[in-house]
Formats: sequence, C-alpha cells, structure tokens
Amino acid sequence: MPGLKLSRKGSANFIYLADCLFFAETLTLMQVKKIKALFEDYSQYLAKADADEYLHLWNTQANFGAHFDLEERDLGEMLDRALQNSATQRIWNRQAYEPKKILIQFAELFPDYITQMFNDLFNEDKSVESRMQRFAFYWDQLLDAYRTEHPQTKLNQHYHDDGYEITSYYLCFRYPEEYIPYQFERFQLFLQKVGSHDIPQAHDIPRYFKLAKTLRKLMEKEVELLAAHQQRLQSVPGAEPESLLLIFDFLLYSTREMPYYY
Repeated sequence: MPGLKLSRKGSANFIYLADCLFFAETLTLMQVKKIKALFEDYSQYLAKADADEYLHLWNTQANFGAHFDLEERDLGEMLDRALQNSATQRIWNRQAYEPKKILIQFAELFPDYITQMFNDLFNEDKSVESRMQRFAFYWDQLLDAYRTEHPQTKLNQHYHDDGYEITSYYLCFRYPEEYIPYQFERFQLFLQKVGSHDIPQAHDIPRYFKLAKTLRKLMEKEVELLAAHQQRLQSVPGAEPESLLLIFDFLLYSTREMPYYY
C-alpha cells in the first residue's frame, strides 16, 4: 500500500484496516482509531444497568423468526403473530405511522401478492438495494389498485415509503446476521463522527450494510465488549447471539444525540 508506513505499534491498526478493506468499506487508520475509541466507550456503557434499553429488538427478531411462515393459510394472522413485542409496538405503530396495520389489512385482501412481495424481498440471489426498491414500488402499486377499487376510501398511505426503514426491519428480522435497521441520517452522522470525507447525500443501501459487517468484523477483537453483550442477551429467550443488531445498538449509542424512540 503506497505511502502507508506503520510502526510495530501500528500493526494492530493495520489488521483492523485490512478487515475494513475486506468488506469494501475503506477507512483510514485515523478513522479506525476513532472507531476503536467508540468501541471502548460502548463497552463501558454495556456494563451499566441501562444497557438493556433496546434489547426488545432482539426479542422482536426472535419472535419473528419463530412465527414468520409464508406457507401458513391465514397470512394476516401469521404476520400479526410474527410482528409482536410485549415491550413496545413503536417500530410499526406510532402517531401517523401504521405499517403493520396496513400490512395485515392488505395481506387479507391480497395474500398472494403480499406473499410474492416478501419472497422477492427475501431472495438473497438479487441485490438488496433492488429488492428494497421493488418492495416499496409494489406497495405503491397495491395502494393504487386498492384506491381504484374503492374510490371513496380515505386510505392514502401504506407507510412503506419511509426511507426504507420498515423494509429493513423485515430483512433484519429474517436474516439476523446480514442486516440491521436502515436509518439514513444516523448513517450520515456516524460517518461524520469517525471523520469520513465521503458522506452520502442520497441513499446508499449497499454501503450501509457493508459498513455494518465491517464494524462487526472489527468488533470481533473486543473481547470484553462481546462478553458483556452476551451476558445481557441471557435475558432474551431465543435471541440470536450473532445478530447484527449489536452493531445497530452500537450505532444508536454512538449517535445518541439523535433520538431513537422505538
């Protein structure tokens, strides 16, 4: 690597940098140092009592994995069971935002179409960006068809045009080791915090998920952090120990000046 000089003291950082390059999220040594500092801060947080604030995400993910089955006869009822959490419903139900309600309603009206939409979204043979974009497009089509058949309806929103966030939750719950919830502005803020000079000004879904995997690879070397995390997961029955939600939780903490109310 031309122009890069490392002392023995910097060799560990070179290993970190190599991990970053492996996942195609190019980070400088200075950025890697900032990430390691954030890891240390996060590790201290995990030792505190309030570190369980967002463990309900692991609970929701485990519940989804246990109940989601597109082969079930009553699709709407299955989706209702799969999208449950005893602690909070705010991921899919808050003021002026009801994607779960619309999903169940349309699953009862158009079960075959909704099944095809999820099959396409979860098809790992296709690029994640194209799948998420099509999922939003299919929702537009469904709503248009419904409004055509029911011209007097007041329904004018399907809530799946939220910057890909709810769609990313479906992916995250279906593939715990591959995806995390997508929040574009938080993505931008984190990159600013680590000193990136390449801040996306428009959605960059592939890069976001590559960054998540890069951070997870780097985090493998943080033994105390991972031990503290596994300790807190013991309170969540069925939690996936290798879930990338750990990286989302890390992003939430590292950008905690940006609220997350779910």
